[in-house]
Amino acid sequence: MTLVPELKRAIGAPAVCHAKGRIFFAIYYDPPDDDDAFKRAATYWQKRLQIHGEASAHDPFIMRPVTFERGFKLAWSHIAATAKNKGMEVAGGQIFSHASKQENGEDGLEFRGSSDPADGQTLKGEEIDQLEKLPWSTDGFLILSGCNTGLVKKRGWAPARRFAKAQGVATLGLPGYGYFSKKWERYKETTARDQEIYLWAYRRGRNSPLGGGHRMPGVVFGPSGGRIDLRASKEGPFMAAGAPM
Repeated sequence: MTLVPELKRAIGAPAVCHAKGRIFFAIYYDPPDDDDAFKRAATYWQKRLQIHGEASAHDPFIMRPVTFERGFKLAWSHIAATAKNKGMEVAGGQIFSHASKQENGEDGLEFRGSSDPADGQTLKGEEIDQLEKLPWSTDGFLILSGCNTGLVKKRGWAPARRFAKAQGVATLGLPGYGYFSKKWERYKETTARDQEIYLWAYRRGRNSPLGGGHRMPGVVFGPSGGRIDLRASKEGPFMAAGAPM
């Protein structure tokens, strides 16, 4: 079984028993003129979790397509309500979306612009703070598969850090621009027919014009919002979103 090493080292071994039962979820961007790449990446993650036993057939898996920012908030509220009504914990989730990185505080997770003035296009930091806190399991995790979601730098914040602190859950963000790839460890261009695809940062394009296309390790923030020093972590294994097995 192949694991995402940065989450493997950061979180440690999953709990043997989840007495309350557990829920997994994926939220993916669903624009009307897309080739379903976000959907295919989310669907493939669900398939791999179930085939390789990280999520059983009895674990509810919530898959929510969203087009607008308001849709994302509704999807998040739906996950919270489902977990509450079923008395279950959230074991893991992954968000497949666009994301922006600016220094004016107007950046965050990005969705399609709406003609409704009450519906924004960008889920900003303060809006992340206002999302309902999910009942995460002690070994729970969240993955943000959007461009630069793990980078702080001059802007002073990162979506992954904001989610980690607001939700109290280990959260991984990408260390650069995300690309769809049909291979996990090294970038390989996808086609509209590919069902095994990943949304991750690779050493190519805007990340490294002369790079060899290798996968870039994600940036992990702990439940308090602090970045985890993976070199010092000696925790046991933990399987994370998007890993091929």
